[in-house]
Amino acid sequence: MTLPNPDGLIGSFPLFMENSQAPAAVPVGAKLYVGNLSFKIREQEIREAFSQAGEVRSIFLPVERDTGRMRGFAFVEMATAEQAEQAIKMFHDQDLAGRKMLVTIARPKEEGSTPRREFRGGREDGYRSGNRFGGDRNSRGGSRSYSF
Repeated sequence: MTLPNPDGLIGSFPLFMENSQAPAAVPVGAKLYVGNLSFKIREQEIREAFSQAGEVRSIFLPVERDTGRMRGFAFVEMATAEQAEQAIKMFHDQDLAGRKMLVTIARPKEEGSTPRREFRGGREDGYRSGNRFGGDRNSRGGSRSYSF
């Protein structure tokens, strides 16, 4: 790891540039978790509702990877923490598209959390044995030996 020298340089690149356009950080408390949403709701409906509380910067509606179906929650980023608080007061436990919403300040993703892995059965090395029960094609659930 290269540490900055007193000029603010790492190697030959400046560490901080005066007129750089860094992405705007989300103000603390301005990102909302909106739960218990209808699976049929669209971004525009959420934007129209939450814009009553202030400027909506972004909306993230997660969908299931395999089916493309809505997951029933969203993240709404408001311009300021005050607008986010106003949205909570206005919309928590209120009806939108036939469902009572749960609206809270979004919690940051926990450090070290790993994405869930889907279990599909089979061996750890990724290969599955012959049938859906885990044995080979000729097996009926384990190794049996018969003596005649």
